[in-house]
Amino acid sequence: MKRTETKHKTKNRLLTTNIVLALILLVSANLVLGTAISIQSRMAVRSQVEQRMLDIANTAADALDSDVVARLQPSDLDTQEYQDALGVLRMFQENIGLSYIYCVRKEAENSYIFTIDPDTANPAEFGEKIVVTSGLLTASGGTPAVDRKAHTDDWGRFYSAYSPVLDSQGNVVSVVGVDFDADWYDEQLVQRVSIIAIFSIVSLGFGLLLAFAISRRSYRRFQRMEQQMQELSQGFDTLNRIMMRNSVDRLDQQPKSEQNELLRTIASGEQLEECSGTDEMCELGQRLRSMQGVMQRYIAYLDTLTYRDELTGVGSKLSYKKTLREIDEEISAQQAIFAVGFFDINDLQDANTQYGFEVGDKLLIGTADALMRVFGRSNVYRVASDEFIAILRGKNTADMKDYFEKFVAELDRFNEKKSCPVRLTVAKGFSVYYPDRDENYRNVFRIAEEAQERDKAQYHQLKANT
Repeated sequence: MKRTETKHKTKNRLLTTNIVLALILLVSANLVLGTAISIQSRMAVRSQVEQRMLDIANTAADALDSDVVARLQPSDLDTQEYQDALGVLRMFQENIGLSYIYCVRKEAENSYIFTIDPDTANPAEFGEKIVVTSGLLTASGGTPAVDRKAHTDDWGRFYSAYSPVLDSQGNVVSVVGVDFDADWYDEQLVQRVSIIAIFSIVSLGFGLLLAFAISRRSYRRFQRMEQQMQELSQGFDTLNRIMMRNSVDRLDQQPKSEQNELLRTIASGEQLEECSGTDEMCELGQRLRSMQGVMQRYIAYLDTLTYRDELTGVGSKLSYKKTLREIDEEISAQQAIFAVGFFDINDLQDANTQYGFEVGDKLLIGTADALMRVFGRSNVYRVASDEFIAILRGKNTADMKDYFEKFVAELDRFNEKKSCPVRLTVAKGFSVYYPDRDENYRNVFRIAEEAQERDKAQYHQLKANT
C-alpha cells in the first residue's frame, strides 16, 4: 500500500513539474511572440500604405504637363489647360481609394499655396495656403516623400505623400500631394494590435486557471484543464483566421508568389502529429509547439511584406536601400565588384489611362517576371511605380550585354502570348562599377540611368516616326 501511495505521489510531482514548465513556456511564448508580431504588423501596414501613397503621387505627378502646371495663375481657372490638369487629378480622386489629391506650389520660404484641387465638395481656392509638413518640404527639394506623422488642416486629419513635378530642365515647378484619412490608417494598426492583445489575454487567463489546478494538485482537475487547452487551441485558430482574413481575401486577386503561398498555408491550418509520449503533458506540449509554429510563419510572412513588393514579388524599395548600404560598405572596403541595370516601362501611364490599372498591373508583373527569370529574384527591386533596378555582384560589361539580350527575349515571349491589349516595351540601361571612376554606388547608378534615358528617347523617336 505504501509503495502504491509513493508511486502515485511521484507521478503527481512529475505531473505538477511538467505543468509548471508548460505554463512558463506558454506565458513566455505569449509575451515574446505577441510583442514581435505587434511590431512586425505595424511595420508591414505602415510600409504597405506608404508605398501605395508614393506610387499614386508619383504616377499623378508624371501624368501632369509640367510646363502647364508651372505657369498656371488664378486667371487661368477657365482655360482648357487648367481644366485638363484638373481632369488628370480628378481621375485619381474618383478611381483610387484616397481622401484627397491636389497640386501645390512654393510661394515663399516655408510657404506653399494650392493651385489645383479636384475635390467637388469643398475644394481649396487657388492661392490658399496649405499646412507645411516635412514630407512637403522634402518633395519640394526634388525627392518624393511621405509624412511619418499625421497632420491636421481645415479638411481633417491625414497622412500625406508628396511627389515633385519636374520641368524639362529638372527643376521642381510644383508638388502633387495625396492624403489618406488618418483615422483609417490608425485603425489598421490598432486592429492588428487588438487581435494580438485578445490572444494574449485569453492565453494568460488560461495560465491562471492552470495555476489554480496546480495548487489543488488534482489529477481530475488537470484533465479538465486539458479539455480547456483544446478549447483554447480552437480559439487560437479563430483568432488566427481573423488576423489573416484581410490578407487571404486578396489572394485570388494577386499573382502567385512565395509569400501568398505561405499565407495560404497558415490560413488553412495544419494537422497535429500523433503524440508518442505516455503522459498527459505530451499532447499539451505538442499543441503549444503547433501554435508557436503558426505564429513564427506569420512573422515570416510579415517580414516578406516589408522587404518584398506585394504586386510583383521582387524586392521592395526598403530592401533596395538595404542593398545600397551594403554596396557602399564594400566600395569603402575596396571589395566591390558589381553592375547595375535600370529599367523603366514605356507608356505605362497611357496604358492605365486607356485600359485601366488592371492592364498596367499586368505590364508591371510581366516586366518583373522577365527580370526575375534573367537576373534572379534576389537581385531585382521595384523602386518606383514603373521603374526596376537589378544589381548583380561580380559581373562585367560582357555579362550585362548577355543578360540584356536574354531580357529582350523574355519580353518578346510575353508579347507573343498576347495576354495584354498593349505591347510591353521597357527602356533599359546598365553600368559597371570601376574603382578608378566611381567613388560610390550613386555614380554607377547615374550612368545606368542616363543609358536608360537614351534608350527611352530612341523608343519615342522611333514611335514618332512610325
